Amino acid sequence: MTGNRRDLADRIMSLAVSNPPAVRGEWADAMHAEFKALEKGRLSWSLGCLVAAARWRAAGEATYAAALGTGVVFVGALAPLCYFGAVLSGLLSRGEAARMVMPLIVVALVLAGFAIALNWPRRRLATALIVGLGPSLIGNALLAITGAGLRVPTLQMLVIWGVMVGLGYVGALAGAALGRRRAARIAR
Repeated sequence: MTGNRRDLADRIMSLAVSNPPAVRGEWADAMHAEFKALEKGRLSWSLGCLVAAARWRAAGEATYAAALGTGVVFVGALAPLCYFGAVLSGLLSRGEAARMVMPLIVVALVLAGFAIALNWPRRRLATALIVGLGPSLIGNALLAITGAGLRVPTLQMLVIWGVMVGLGYVGALAGAALGRRRAARIAR
């Protein structure tokens, strides 16, 4: 194998085994050890390992994306539906329900951030951003499309978004801390 092809194979293999999912760490180490022992076929081996690593990550990314989508739907749709359901069913008066809107949003954001970061502790910031901003951005887009847009000053909207992301991050920090502790306990 020429020097350039050998360097390319080494780089591809390095990419394939870098930061594998926790359950695939030993497998990645084994692939890398076998790669080091090869005299011929290093490029094709490294490409095969890269494809395998991409599949491992794709499954994890799909699950994370589904969890984020669920968090956004929970905060943006289910929590308000519970609110309207309580008013329509007579469980709460409009005044009582109006006083509960903000606490409901706070709890929904913290819970969504917590639940997702519990399983993906390294992604707490991304989780907080998406769970915090997603429902608001989707709601604003729907209001703009229907022509019933809210007239909220930009600075006020930025403050609202900052608070929503902050609440999601509080939940995500707590979930990440508990998730790391749980992972450490399992590793022992």
